[in-house]
Order: sequence, then structure tokens, then C-alpha cells
Amino acid sequence: MLILLFIFLMTTTLFAQVGEDGLTYVQRKQKWLRSVPEPRRGLSEHRKRLYFSAWLQKGIYNAAVSDALHSILGDFWLTGGRSHHGYMIALIVKYGSKGLRVIDSDDEMTVRNKYENDLILNSGVFEDLNPNKQLWAMAGIYLYAHYFDKDIKLPIYGHRRGIDPKHLDLAEQNWPTFSHDGRTYRFGQGPYNAKQLTEDYIKNKLNLWILDGNREMDSLNYHRAFVGSMLLIYDMAEDREFQKRARMGAELAMLDAMMDFGGSEWGGTIGRTDFRRMAKVSDFPFYEYFGKSTEDDGRPDIKVLYTFDYEPPPLLIDIAVLSDEDDDYFHFHKEYHNSGLKHRSGKGKWNYVTPLYNLGSNVGGHNSGWQVTIRGDGPGRFIRLWINDLEHIEDKNETRYLGNAGNQYRNALFAQIGANPVLHEAKERQDWDEDLSDGGWYFKRLNKVYVAIGTTHNSASVELGIKNVDYDSFTSFKNAVKKNARLTESSYTTSKGVSIDWDEHCGLNSPGDCAFPFERMETISKDGKMISWQNKVMTIRYHGKTLTYDFNNWRADDPPKSDPPPAPPSGVTIEVD
Repeated sequence: MLILLFIFLMTTTLFAQVGEDGLTYVQRKQKWLRSVPEPRRGLSEHRKRLYFSAWLQKGIYNAAVSDALHSILGDFWLTGGRSHHGYMIALIVKYGSKGLRVIDSDDEMTVRNKYENDLILNSGVFEDLNPNKQLWAMAGIYLYAHYFDKDIKLPIYGHRRGIDPKHLDLAEQNWPTFSHDGRTYRFGQGPYNAKQLTEDYIKNKLNLWILDGNREMDSLNYHRAFVGSMLLIYDMAEDREFQKRARMGAELAMLDAMMDFGGSEWGGTIGRTDFRRMAKVSDFPFYEYFGKSTEDDGRPDIKVLYTFDYEPPPLLIDIAVLSDEDDDYFHFHKEYHNSGLKHRSGKGKWNYVTPLYNLGSNVGGHNSGWQVTIRGDGPGRFIRLWINDLEHIEDKNETRYLGNAGNQYRNALFAQIGANPVLHEAKERQDWDEDLSDGGWYFKRLNKVYVAIGTTHNSASVELGIKNVDYDSFTSFKNAVKKNARLTESSYTTSKGVSIDWDEHCGLNSPGDCAFPFERMETISKDGKMISWQNKVMTIRYHGKTLTYDFNNWRADDPPKSDPPPAPPSGVTIEVD
């Protein structure tokens, strides 16, 4: 009987969709819970906050867990990303008096009082100014009102009571008057029903930020909020229509990130991101949901996702995993964002993604464009490179430090820098296997990936190759570049003899063949369109499976579960001598 049970358990695992690490989502979650140490007061404040949701899942509540809760409600409540303004109320509902009764009742009331008296009755929620903070915070207020007081009102929309008048203009920029479904919420006015206002706000931003794009999407550290906050609503809202919208928004945001992930890191044109993040693994649940990159060890709002009753559809996991593809695989991912940061209005951004590297650019502003990202020796190890005219970049520069004016055809790019070109590299626990100059070109190799870089006094070029896909060796790649490639002030001719001119922004089948403006999202592989977008209907087709999302009326296919496992053995008699 033990043998049959073992076979059944193994078969159950095989029928679930596995990520790039070879584990299912459930196995990854169990691995995390097993790794979390027992709560004790000797742990750092950061570790307590990181493990807090795991201890609740394991049914543990002692003085150290209580310390973690109060740590989050202390100074931490007023600093950082404030994602806890959203997820803390979910934990109170799940593990407090309305749920599994793990949390101490006095601690539960402390959290509830924080929401009611500070964030709601004092309109303190409106001190969350950036989109990533706003979505989490409004989700938290919605859930508080839904579960504890459906009639509670926000006295003022857009700013805290008693705000310094000199801060009103900034507050209004971040919380402008808006309307949804016939209801209007005017800055500085109120009171408004908290549940209705926050629901309308989130639905409004699902259209304006996730469906149309936002400057913080494609951010290496802020994009995760568009996923986490919406999955919080999906998990907790109890309104099926609202849940459906939230799930669709979260999965669109996931695709927006995943399809730019080639090799071992997120690449291409990015959203608002501090420059110091470029040499670090991105803050996003790539590992938690898809087994990609490395396990996040710094963000409690990523670990709290393990408490949600959500698992990505198998098709999204399948399309995210590139480790099962051959080295000659590629997809060409295109996006349109209604935001001036990532590309000019009426244009778009794109990324040529392979299992070993990605090269992505845009039609955009000065130094807000392109980069190369190359897979290193293991998960979370990579090298980024780009070229612009900046000798020095401040760590807190958020927007304009990437490559400038990159015109791209597949694996090659020409850039009109306009000044003396400067090569920048960001390395995460990785260095080149070979790095040399030869015949006026810079050549670099990392495992199977070859790179050739050229510069003039005001232009630059980058070309990449893969061993046994483009060339049979690094030597043959270098020889082809030296023999055939040519860089001028207005064009680059590749090692294969293809010319990319100054006005040919983007090409897949030939230089300059991209048609602008792009749709919100489209992805093409050698087998055709993987993701198509037409009249706000997104269709994903991959490995013979299909998912459709209709954003006109927020209707989507119910994602198929992983193939059901066989029933456990029954009616079996085993005779033992």
C-alpha cells in the first residue's frame, strides 16, 4: 500500500505545471514554509517582517510574532513602499477573529484601529502618493470597509485632514478628481463611502494604469505592486465581478513583466527604477510564481502572496518557462504604454528575448531606452550593458540612464548617441569569460553568448550571437564582425551584412518593418503570434493551449487548472506474506 501511495503522490506532482526550477507552485510554497525559522526575539526586525505571514500560515503566534506585527505598525507603517497598508488587513481577516483565530485579539484590534482612525477617519491613506503605494493602500481600505464597516466614510478625498496648504498642489497631482460608473469623487471634498470610493478608484486605475500602461510598470522594483494589490482583491473581495477584473489586471501585469524576462533577468526598456537596482535581482515574484530568477529574500509583500488563494494559470507558467526551449528560440515582445517615460506617444517599446539574453529598445527620450541583459552562470546572475553619453550616473537617478536612441533589428542595434559614447555595465555576481578589443571592436563572451561593440565619436553598435545558432565559435563570430561589420555616424552593417540606418527604429523580419503605434501587448515567435491584441481583446496561444481576455467588458476564460491527477487507488487488496 505504501508503494501505491508513493506512486499516487508522484503522479499528482507530475500532472501539475512546473516552473523553471522544476517545482510546482505548491511545492515552492511548501519549501518556503519549511525554510522559515521558528519565531524568536533575536531575529532582526527585517526578518520578523519577512517571516510574519509564514508564521501565521503555520498557526504560530507568540511574543516574537506579536513583535513583528507591532514592528510593521511602528515606524515601518510610515516609511517604505507601504504595501502593508494593503496586505495587513488581509492577514487580520484570514488569521484573526473572522478567520482561523491565530492572531491575538488585542493585536487584531490594534491593526483595525490603525486602519479606522489613521487611514480612514483621518484620510491618512491619501499620503500614499506614487501608484505602487496607492493601489496597495486603496485595496486595504476597501477590504477593511468590506469586512468590518461597510458604512464607514472617508471625510476628505485626496489629502489628510489638517494638511499643510503648501502641499495641496502635490496632493492633487497624485489624487486628481475622477469618475467611475456615474459617480464623481472631487479632490478636497467629501465625505465619501470608503468601500464605494476605493472600489471605484481601483476599477478606474485598472483601466488607466494596467490596461493603458503606467510609468511604474516595467519597473524593477515597483511593478510588483500591480500584481500583488490586484491579487489581494481577487483573493479577498467576495464580489465575483470585482475579483474577475482584479485577476485579469494582475495577469496582464504578470505578462507585461514575464515576456521581457530572458536568460536570468528582466530586460529591455524599464519603468521608474532607481539606478542602483540595475546590478541587483529585480523585486518581482518571478521565482514565487514561475520558478525563475532567485527566491526573493527582502520583500514581505512578495512572501505574503503565498497566503493568497491564487495560482497562475498553467498556460502563464508554461509561457514564462524558457529553460525547456532550444538555444535558437526567440520571441519578439512589443508593448504600448500611455506614459511618456518608456516611449514617445504613438510609438512603443520592444524586446528581442532568447533563453540566453535579451536586447530591447524603444522610440523614446534621451537616455530612457535600450539595454542588453545576458544570462550568467546560474539563476539571478547576469550582466547588463548599454551605451549613452553619461560619464557618471547617480544611484537615485530613476528615469534617464539607459542606452540612447537605439535602432534595433533582432540581435543587433545601432545607436546615434550624439556625443562621446560611454559603455556602462551592471553585473550581478558575474563577470565575462572573455573581454578584449580587436581590430577596432570590443568583443565579450559569457558562456555561449558573444557580444561585439563598436563606437565612433558620436555613434555606437551592439551585436549578439549564440554559439551554434549564429556562429560555431567565438573566433568565427569575431572574424565575421571584423570582415563584414561597419559602423558609421548614421548606420550599422551587421556581421551578416544587414544594414540598420538611423531612421529604422525597429525591425523583426527586416530593419524598420515595425508598424507604429504598437498595440498594448503583442508577442511574436518563429511559429507566429504567441500573444495578440485586437480591440482590447488579448489572446494567448502557446503549445496548443489558448486563453482569452476581453478587456472591453472584463471577461476572461476561467483558467484551466493543471491537468487533474488520477483518483487515488481504492478497492485494492494487497496480500503480505
